[in-house]
Amino acid sequence: MEQQTKTSARPLGAALFIGSGAGIQAAGPAVPISYLVAGTLIILVMWALSEMAAANPCSSRFSPL
Repeated sequence: MEQQTKTSARPLGAALFIGSGAGIQAAGPAVPISYLVAGTLIILVMWALSEMAAANPCSSRFSPL
């Protein structure tokens, strides 16, 4: 059973790369640009969250009620 799980996980990773390649081929440079924009936004949100957590260090949430 464990061997079957390991072999069935491999095509999923390859399918993600093949699917991205097909999207890039169909849409052109818009796909990598949109990945770059989305990644930048995610980094900015995570940076803002870390700043909020460092500014108000409490164990439960960002703003106590």
